[in-house]
Amino acid sequence: MKRLTIGIDLHVVGGMYQGTRTHIIELFSRVIGLAPEMDFYLFHHTPEELVALSPAFSLPHVKRVMLPSVRPLLRLCVYLPFLQSKYRIDILHTQNNLPVSLFPLGVVTRHDLLFETHPQFFRPAFKLFSKLLMQWSTTRAKHLFTISDHSKGEILRRYTVADSKITVIYNGVDRTKFYPGGDGRAIIEGYGLQKGGYLLTVGRKEPRKNYSALIRAYERMDIRSPLVIIGQRYLGSDDIDRQVARSTAKDRIVLLEDIKDNELPAFYRHAKLFIYPSIAEGFGIPIVEAMASGVPVICSRTTAMSEVGGSAAVFIDPYDDNTIPAAVAKVLSDETLQDQLKRSGLKNVERFSWDESARRVVNVYKALLDDKRT
Repeated sequence: MKRLTIGIDLHVVGGMYQGTRTHIIELFSRVIGLAPEMDFYLFHHTPEELVALSPAFSLPHVKRVMLPSVRPLLRLCVYLPFLQSKYRIDILHTQNNLPVSLFPLGVVTRHDLLFETHPQFFRPAFKLFSKLLMQWSTTRAKHLFTISDHSKGEILRRYTVADSKITVIYNGVDRTKFYPGGDGRAIIEGYGLQKGGYLLTVGRKEPRKNYSALIRAYERMDIRSPLVIIGQRYLGSDDIDRQVARSTAKDRIVLLEDIKDNELPAFYRHAKLFIYPSIAEGFGIPIVEAMASGVPVICSRTTAMSEVGGSAAVFIDPYDDNTIPAAVAKVLSDETLQDQLKRSGLKNVERFSWDESARRVVNVYKALLDDKRT
């Protein structure tokens, strides 16, 4: 009997460090481990680099295949259809959008609908492109995955698709990397920081992350602890740099853009407080990474962040600058609250498991392939 073949589009892994990249690496390394009876074809523009990201990507039932780094339309209209046919793929799993020409069973993970719900953060061409392809993907996909109940609700509200056709696969957190304690202290000290001596936020430097409001709020805080912003450059980075340069608190704001994967956990672990003032998220992985690191969390209550933060965060209104300094003052002045947030955060992250999400994905694959055989 022919072994079943699963094609995975990993083009996002080669891009910016972001939640989607983390999702793909963590999830599919586990999916592959759970399904040794299937053959996996990993499509990526530098396939041999995948070996360094996870041991699972070099298992015997995995083949790494070149997918050229091209514009989305070329990838979706030419290269992915070609690879589907060449390798006789039974199921093709892509991120956000399916190829325009689809031969096998297609499944897609739609991480969010922010281009619909918060269009002000996206270019007009991208919004139109995304909406058309989202309509195509919901119509043609045999199954859809998404990363939060919030995102699932938005898909159901805006597109014609059955509830049973969508499975929520929460993002998780690797507890072998993100955990409390003293490890990695030398890393932060190398950047001139001290354990428990700084406020932290993590995310791309773009308007949606709301750093502008955070910086304005920080200027009003009567504290000397530095504000550390870790995030790669993106659209709007120059505006943030200019705001910091003219800030009254510029000597206490630390911008870090090139923190390595193996360094990031130390920054979480030794922070006094983690603040995530983002306006909109499909999930918000930094929230659970901070909680798993034993750090009190303040985050926005909008979109999926209230779902992810649960009862373990102090929530703010990202549209009201006043709520940020008030929340920071509340947490920093109350050691009992800090301890409570640390404990409840560690408990909260137990809800988010890469292993459980991987099992859900494999179960869908098996169900679709069983249906195909009958």
